[in-house]
Amino acid sequence: MQAAPGSLPQAAATSGGSTAPASGASAAPVPGAATVAETLVAIDTFAARLAAHREAATTRRDSMLPCPLTGHAAQAADTGSPFVPEQKQCETHGPYPLNARDADGTLRWHPPGCPACGRAQAARSLMQRAAIAPRFADCRFDNFQAATEAQRAVLAQCARYAREFGAMRERGICLILRGRPGTGKNHLATAIARSLLARGHTVLNATAHEIVRRVRDSWRRHENPHENPHAHAAGAMSEAQVIREFAALDLLIIDEVGRTYRSRDGAEPVELFNVIDARYRLRAPTLVISNLDGAGIEQALGAAAYDRLREGGGELVNFDWDSHRRIATED
Repeated sequence: MQAAPGSLPQAAATSGGSTAPASGASAAPVPGAATVAETLVAIDTFAARLAAHREAATTRRDSMLPCPLTGHAAQAADTGSPFVPEQKQCETHGPYPLNARDADGTLRWHPPGCPACGRAQAARSLMQRAAIAPRFADCRFDNFQAATEAQRAVLAQCARYAREFGAMRERGICLILRGRPGTGKNHLATAIARSLLARGHTVLNATAHEIVRRVRDSWRRHENPHENPHAHAAGAMSEAQVIREFAALDLLIIDEVGRTYRSRDGAEPVELFNVIDARYRLRAPTLVISNLDGAGIEQALGAAAYDRLREGGGELVNFDWDSHRRIATED
C-alpha cells in the first residue's frame, strides 16, 4: 500500500528498524530506518531543550552574558553584592568601563574603545571638516590670554556670541573681528567654531582668497582638465552651486579679508559679495576676520557687502593691543 503524502514509510515505524514479514517471506532490514527514527527523537529533544532555554532566558533577567572581550561572565544580580563594571586601561585617559547594568538588571556593553579617545577623534574630524588649521586646533575660550580689561571684554563678547548663537542664527547677526596681527582674532574665531561644532552646527573656516578661487574655478569647469586640473578637482560645480554650498553653512568664517584678488581697476571682488549676499538672504551669520579697520574692511568688500554684515546689529569687535607673538618673542 502506498504511504500517504508527507508520512514516513511504514518501515520507519517498526522497532528494530525492519519490516514485518509478508507472504511468509523472511524479514529484510531496511537501511537507514533506525537512523531516521533516532533523528526524529533527537529533533524532539532539541526542540524541548530550546523551548526551555527561551523560557529561562525570558524570566531570568538577571542572568549575565560573558564579556565579548574577556570571555568572563559577570556576577549575577541576585547575589546581593553591588555591580562592579569590568574595565580596560587606556594609556592616555586611564581606566574606562566596558559594561553597565540598567535599572531592570540587564547588562549593557559599551561600544569598544576608550570613550574619551572616541570623543577626541570625533572632535578632530569635525575640525578637519571645518578646515580649521592645526595651529589653531586647541584654541578655546578658557585658554585665551585676557590680561587687560579690553581683552576680557572682547573675550566676553565672543563667548556670548557663541553661547547665544541660536538667536544669532535666527536673526542673521554677523560678527567682524578686526585688529592688528597676532592679537588673538583667529584664537577666538576658532573658539566660537569649536563651541558651535560641539553643538552640531556646520562651520567652515576659509580665507577670502580661497573663497574667491573656489568660485572662479567654477567658471572654468568646462576647460580641458589637463590645462586646468584644479577646476576639475573641485567637482565641476557651477558658480551657483558653489555659492549655495557656502550659503548653506550655519557659520562661515572668512579670514584675511583685505588680502584677496583685486581687479585691475581696483574694484571690490564680486565673488565675496555674492557669497555674503547669499548668506544675508538666508539670515546665515558670517564671521569676518581682518587686520584692517572698519573703513578698510568696507573698502575691501564694498559698501553693499559691509552694510549686510552690519545690518540688524552685526558686531564689530576691536582687537587694539600689541601682538602676542611679538610679546612672546621679546620675553
